[in-house]
Amino acid sequence: MIWILNGALLIALIVLALWAQRSRDLLVAAMILSVYSFLMAIIYAQLNSPDVALTEAAVGAGITTVLFILAIQKTSRMEEDTEDSRIQIGPLCVVLTIGAILALAAAGMPAFGNPDSPGATVTGNLYLEEGMATTGVANIVTAILAYYRSFDTLGEITVIFAVAVAIVGLFLKNRREDGADE
Repeated sequence: MIWILNGALLIALIVLALWAQRSRDLLVAAMILSVYSFLMAIIYAQLNSPDVALTEAAVGAGITTVLFILAIQKTSRMEEDTEDSRIQIGPLCVVLTIGAILALAAAGMPAFGNPDSPGATVTGNLYLEEGMATTGVANIVTAILAYYRSFDTLGEITVIFAVAVAIVGLFLKNRREDGADE
C-alpha cells in the first residue's frame, strides 16, 4: 500500500515540476511550486525525517511562496512571448550530467531500511552506547539533536532567520516606496 502512495507522490511531483516549468504565469508557477514543496514535506515525513519535513513545509511551502509572490508583485506577472522555444543544449547537458552522477551515487547506497547499513550498525549503536556518557543527557533524542546535530540545527535556524529578515526587509522597503509615491 505504501508503494502506491510513494508512486502517486512521485508522479504528482513530476507532473507539478513540468507544469511549473511550462507555465507562463509566474504566480501560477509559484503556487505550483508551493504545492510541490508541500508534497516533498510529506515524503520527508514518510521517510522518518520530521525535522527536514518541518523545515521544508515552513521554508519551502511557506516562506519561499511569500517571497515569490512579493517578487512577482515587484515585477511583471506574465512571461513575455518569445519565438525561441528551442531546448538549450548547454543547460540540458549540465542537468543530465548531474542527474547521472546522483543516480550512480544513489545506486551505491544501501537499501532503505537495511539493518546492515553503516547508520544502523556503526553510528546508531555509538549514539546509544556512548550518548549518555558523552553528553550527560538522559534522553538520547535530545542528546542527538542538541549535541551531535547542533551545527546542523544551528544552520537550519540561521537559514530560517535570514529568510525572516529578508521578508521583513522587503515589507519595510515596500512601505517606504509606497510612502514616497504619495
